[in-house]
Amino acid sequence: MNLRHYSLCNVKAFGVSKNKGDDKMKNMVIAQVVVLSIALAVWGGNLVRLIKCDWKPSYKAEIIYALGVVTPTCVVTVWMDIEKEND
Repeated sequence: MNLRHYSLCNVKAFGVSKNKGDDKMKNMVIAQVVVLSIALAVWGGNLVRLIKCDWKPSYKAEIIYALGVVTPTCVVTVWMDIEKEND
């Protein structure tokens, strides 16, 4: 009889797993959720900045924030304070 077969580490009921692939997959899913959450927050922030624009000539801020909403440049444009420059 193989004693290793009856080891507690091999019993799934105790929540202990020697399979490192499961841990890597779990970490990958967590990383994807974190990155997606950050991306959605940045996109939402850029959308809020676009909505809060004054929509009067010159449309510099509106164009930049609109590009940020429809393209991946929102990661950069969300940190720009363009509407303050026009004052």
